[in-house]
Amino acid sequence: MRKRAMAVILAILAFGLVAASAASMTVTSGTVGAGTGLVATCDNAVDVDYTFTGANVTGVTVSGIAAACDGKEIAVALLDGAVPPAPLGSGAGGTLPTPGTGSVSLSVPAVPAASLGNVSVIISG
Repeated sequence: MRKRAMAVILAILAFGLVAASAASMTVTSGTVGAGTGLVATCDNAVDVDYTFTGANVTGVTVSGIAAACDGKEIAVALLDGAVPPAPLGSGAGGTLPTPGTGSVSLSVPAVPAASLGNVSVIISG
């Protein structure tokens, strides 16, 4: 579980950096620009549990979400174990729950559990 938690932490940080890049980029007609910036995270560790139908993962429950994340958008991406990882499926959960609940369940397309290498939890907004 520690390995998955670290993967989630890295995914959240990576997404934050990508989101910051997109948020700070200025592009005008005829020119191309790029920039980066650091975005603060609302949580650096969450728990992830899976729902199975037979040998397939069909749902993901993310819990232990800090109250600082309430009102933000959440999504998950299921990834294989390759380097770099390839996406297997994803699910979006909309807006995070009201304060105090700290968890959300997301449906994902059926993915063979044996193919699952990592999961990325993306919290944005």
